[in-house]
Amino acid sequence: MAKWPWALTCLIFLTATCGLSQEVPSISSRVDTTQIKIGEQIHFTVTVETDTTAQVIFPEGQTFSPL
Repeated sequence: MAKWPWALTCLIFLTATCGLSQEVPSISSRVDTTQIKIGEQIHFTVTVETDTTAQVIFPEGQTFSPL
């Protein structure tokens, strides 16, 4: 029975440190809406902020079909 408090303490400590060690990247996007005409291309900006050790991969080329 004396093992339960020790195991519970270890479990809480490990769970807390795992949650703190994972940094969630910040992803934002915006469209330049100052001048948009029907059928005209838009300027779409995607910004990713993360730590320097994370690997961020953007797909190359056109990844969607225009309507």
